[in-house]
Amino acid sequence: MDPEWRVEVASGEQDLVSSRGYRLDGPPGQVLFRKLCASCHTIKAGDRVGPDLYGVTLRRPRDWLQRFMMKPEEVRLANDPIALALMHRFPNVRMPDLGLTSLDADDLISYLESRTAMLDQQGADLAAGRTHE
Repeated sequence: MDPEWRVEVASGEQDLVSSRGYRLDGPPGQVLFRKLCASCHTIKAGDRVGPDLYGVTLRRPRDWLQRFMMKPEEVRLANDPIALALMHRFPNVRMPDLGLTSLDADDLISYLESRTAMLDQQGADLAAGRTHE
């Protein structure tokens, strides 16, 4: 729906890129993560304003992640133990309500899963002495 989106041509291939420079042909959730989450969160680069999300899909149930992404304040007000632990660990910030739909949350969760798997594979390749050219 962005009237300024454009198709960039590089090396003879067409790459879909938004007016903000986000690649539109990446994994589901990648653009949402970069636009909404990356200012507070990393994936395997350590805590920032909020927690590092590497492996979060292995540590938290999918339905909890979806609820917290969509309605973080409701989860906190329900005295959810995970949400309370996050409040204690990061006392100066709260996950805001970003107006995400269930599809948005699913895309973000899928992206977090795929990014974690990719980073795990890269680590395994490095440990085995393999490189990606």
